[in-house]
Amino acid sequence: MEYTLQQQQAIQEQDEALKQLLQFYDEGHREMVIAGVAGTGKTQLTLKVKDALTYKIHQEDMFYSVKAGGAATAHIAKNILRERVRNLFPCYTIASLLNLTKHYSKTGEVSFKPSKLAWCTSPITSLDIIIIDEASQISKSVRQMINDYRRHDSVVIYLGDWHQTTPVEDGEQDSIVFTLPMVKLVTPFRYEGDIKVLASAVANKIDEVPLTNDLSFLREFILHSGKDYLFVKDENVFLSKY
Repeated sequence: MEYTLQQQQAIQEQDEALKQLLQFYDEGHREMVIAGVAGTGKTQLTLKVKDALTYKIHQEDMFYSVKAGGAATAHIAKNILRERVRNLFPCYTIASLLNLTKHYSKTGEVSFKPSKLAWCTSPITSLDIIIIDEASQISKSVRQMINDYRRHDSVVIYLGDWHQTTPVEDGEQDSIVFTLPMVKLVTPFRYEGDIKVLASAVANKIDEVPLTNDLSFLREFILHSGKDYLFVKDENVFLSKY
């Protein structure tokens, strides 16, 4: 398979990011972040990290069966993650990963709280490698529960885009996970042309980007950017934030 120059750059970027993530692991870090907008290869890099960590663990105990699992905040995101990792490991919602139960207040507000035996019955307790998608929506309290329930030697890999929606309970603050050891992917792998321009703009916080008349490709990026944009049909007009 022949790769374009852009794809070659993306592959090199992923190789460098993989080395950095493994260095984090060797330094004793057990939480790390792969950040980047859609199309930059976060999931692909995650699978490479999973395989590399599995190899490292097998070097210590070749008979040990390494277990990986993924999770996201909502069912739709969980299903998308499962498709992207090609069903190589089970994927959960955060609530099911932590064995949380739904509670309703007198005013009808919904919240999730740990069950009485969540610390020993949650799926997360059996996992060696834990992959959390939609990292921008992980609040301080959810991250704390993840760390409380997981085994101390397990590895948590957060995937996300720091431009996405912030956790509701943390207000306007970015998710706390973006303060962890992190690699950033900025070169789009899946896309060419205008969508590459838009991806680079979102990644670099550029607020105005010239576009062509074909705007259908914008949908995924707009949904993942966490920004409000004005759609225009004239390629001579700029796409601007409200």
